Amino acid sequence: MAKNKLEETLNEANDELGLALSTIGTHAKENNKKAEEKEVTVKTQKLVNFRISEGLYDDYKKFFGARGISLSRAIRMWLDYGVNEVKSGHLEISEAGIRENALNKL
Repeated sequence: MAKNKLEETLNEANDELGLALSTIGTHAKENNKKAEEKEVTVKTQKLVNFRISEGLYDDYKKFFGARGISLSRAIRMWLDYGVNEVKSGHLEISEAGIRENALNKL
C-alpha cells in the first residue's frame, strides 16, 4: 500500500514536471521564432529611390567619397542623425524645413 502511494506521488510529480518542461519548451520556441523574425527584418534591405540633379549627385558623391564614405552610407548616417536630433528635441522638422529648437537656446 505504501509502495502504491509512493508510485502515485512520483507519477503525479512526473506529470507536473513534464507539463512545466513542456511550457518552458513552448515559451522558448516562441521566443526563438520572434528572434528569428526580427533578425530577418533587420537583414532585409529596402531600396529607396529619390530624385536629385546629376550635379548635386556628383558633388555629394565626391564630398563623401573624399571622406571614405559611400553616398548610400552617408545618406543613412544623416537620416539616423536627423531622427535622433528630432527625438532628443534639438531639432524640429516640418513641411517648412528643419530648424534648431529655439527652446534649447534659452
